[in-house]
Amino acid sequence: MQGAAAESAKQAQAALPGRAAFLGTRGWEQVSLSPDGKWLGVSHRLESDIALSIEALDGGSATSTRGVLLKNLNGARWQWAADGAGLWLSSPTQISWVSLSGQVRTVYGLKKELRSRVLSVDPVQQAMLIDERLQPAHNSAHRLLRVYSDGRVETLLQREEAIRNAVFDGQGVLRGLRLRNAQYRDALWHNAAPRGEPPRWQLAWACPPLDACSLTAADEQGVWFESPKLTDRTSLLRWQAKASSLSLVSEDPQKISDLKEALLDGRGGPPLAVAWYTDRQRWQALDPAFAPVLKQLETRFPFQDLHLSIDRTRSRLLVLETHARLQWPRAHVMDLRSAALRPVLEDLRAQTKPVSESALAAARFFSWQASDGMRLHGQLYLPPGKKARELPLVALIHGGPFSQTRSEYHRWTQLMVSRGAAVFTPNFRASEGYGQQYLLAHKGDFGKGAVLRDVLEGMDALLAQGIGDPDRQALVGHSFGGYGALMGVTHHPGRFRFALALAAPSDFGWAMKWYVDNESDPLRGDSLPMAQRAPYLGLPIGDETFMRRMREQSAATNASQLRVPVYLWAGAQDDRVPLKSIAHYAATLKSLGKPVSLWVDDKASHNPTEPVQWEALFYLSERALHAHFGGPAPQPPSAVLATYLQKAQRIGGLP
Repeated sequence: MQGAAAESAKQAQAALPGRAAFLGTRGWEQVSLSPDGKWLGVSHRLESDIALSIEALDGGSATSTRGVLLKNLNGARWQWAADGAGLWLSSPTQISWVSLSGQVRTVYGLKKELRSRVLSVDPVQQAMLIDERLQPAHNSAHRLLRVYSDGRVETLLQREEAIRNAVFDGQGVLRGLRLRNAQYRDALWHNAAPRGEPPRWQLAWACPPLDACSLTAADEQGVWFESPKLTDRTSLLRWQAKASSLSLVSEDPQKISDLKEALLDGRGGPPLAVAWYTDRQRWQALDPAFAPVLKQLETRFPFQDLHLSIDRTRSRLLVLETHARLQWPRAHVMDLRSAALRPVLEDLRAQTKPVSESALAAARFFSWQASDGMRLHGQLYLPPGKKARELPLVALIHGGPFSQTRSEYHRWTQLMVSRGAAVFTPNFRASEGYGQQYLLAHKGDFGKGAVLRDVLEGMDALLAQGIGDPDRQALVGHSFGGYGALMGVTHHPGRFRFALALAAPSDFGWAMKWYVDNESDPLRGDSLPMAQRAPYLGLPIGDETFMRRMREQSAATNASQLRVPVYLWAGAQDDRVPLKSIAHYAATLKSLGKPVSLWVDDKASHNPTEPVQWEALFYLSERALHAHFGGPAPQPPSAVLATYLQKAQRIGGLP
């Protein structure tokens, strides 16, 4: 890391982008290669709407070959049909077929009372696959429907369990199912019957809690799926019906990462390649014929994260390029016959006027050893052209806590780096992406112990390598990350200058209990209810000893220890961390004469989503970095931002 710091210091200092530069939106939202390799589908901004267009890949320029199919998607999801002859739209209420000429036809109404759920595009027919209950009752059986583009509906099978995924082999035979029972337990099933015979379904794998258990592909002999069963980290496994045997197909060669992506060609066979994330996303060929392609991409994109998709004919590859200094992804199409690679959609990307790569910081993979011997991972961002040891050091703690920070573009990180801070984004124990042991190593110690210690020891490791000024440190974060920031400044008051916490609980145990008691279907999505999931995650919310420890160690209980300013932002409509808990904490600090400021957005929920909310966050960050670390003075707020801050301010004031 010292070498990386020296290299960064030698680079030219970047021009200072304005706040607005970090508020931009992508030129395109989604891009997808048609299964026949002839078209790109792209959803993109068109005036104030999101439009759906297709672009021919054979001949002509982008502007001459791209045509708008729909001027406004109205929030619908879209996918290519298996033959590339059209596209499917799905909304919460219906499924529609869109021809390549732009004609739209509604073909099926999704029934809320039957919990109709779109699974995927049918890989065999011009159809969509849908899971639907037979009756509105909670214990009703389910059926797998094939809905054709002409409106015909065919029932493929009926099961007592909900159908979460269905995969076909290369001959069009339904071979694999992922099913979920009434207790939210998943299982993988396999059909070993020869083609033309009635299905013979056999249980292949009963998925334990927290098992990714993602059904990838299947054939007559068995299934391929993703699971941590054999390696602790999620890897690609093969279950074979004849011997009922389980074997490892592929794991991270560095033995660090869970499997991140699998490249499928839509023909029903196993993946051509799989990807792992360590210092960046790295691909590994499973099909030897695909290895030269990956080698060429590795040479062309040595530092970037690549996301790949391929057509059914294996003639073209769509390559999406991302990395920390690339504000918006770049798209490329590779002709696999000639190995030629060309950029696409550059005109849409240019319309957004992305921040120059030279003005953004690279993400440097950083590992450190915790005091108990555990190896931990994260990223470090350094402003170019500055001496690392003279920089303020800010830890941006991720939310969750069961999530992960990666080396992608992150607007808040880049804003703070551009204002002269070294930003550290730690993946403390409890973070996803590094296997089950890493995820569960917290052992419930979310107070002032192991998890917080991981963050502090990561900062210590950086300081020991001459990165950061030990007299200028701060903690920031959103949700659990904000909680971590509050815990850090509360229990280590002499170390940090300030904390900036968004939508942050001040008592993690209380917040988790509230979340469990108030969780709804939209909050949960497809996952196991938190009340059932929490014990597997090492959160014994029903255990009074655990709850008492969380309460006794919380920032709320120890408010009297606070010595430095905390800046809080909250959404009045937050359905994860209720406003009343944040407001009570802020009021407690105020009553104790502590330096606290609180802004409440009456319309916001848990996450900032609107540009003015993000700009307020950026402005508060700039003010704090300027006031406490001597960073550059921020540009004065616009009238809109000034009005927002004045209206949202409840306690205290600007840094």
